[in-house]
Amino acid sequence: MKGAVEAVEDGFREMGLGRIEMPARVYLHFEKYDGVLIAMPAYILGLDAAGLKVVTVHPGNPEKYGLPAVIATIILNDPRNGKPLAIMDGTYITALRTGGAGACGAKYLSRKDS
Repeated sequence: MKGAVEAVEDGFREMGLGRIEMPARVYLHFEKYDGVLIAMPAYILGLDAAGLKVVTVHPGNPEKYGLPAVIATIILNDPRNGKPLAIMDGTYITALRTGGAGACGAKYLSRKDS
């Protein structure tokens, strides 16, 4: 988890310095299925890395299908030529990022005596 916190911290720093291109998320709502698909592209200048995370959220999945409510896929591309470098299950990575963001927030926003 320590590595996740450090990675999230680095990402927040790079974003704050304007070295990450990250447009607004795109949402597709599946009202019929009580679900949503969220597309999140980004380009990190310092790493020269581009990618897309696609997250689906279907709260009924665990009960109906035995699947997680949140499922994610990450595609990493070479920005020079667009070649896909990796297609990864992003569900675990998303959980690490979420926990890392919370820990990073606590580190910088909590009272020093807490």
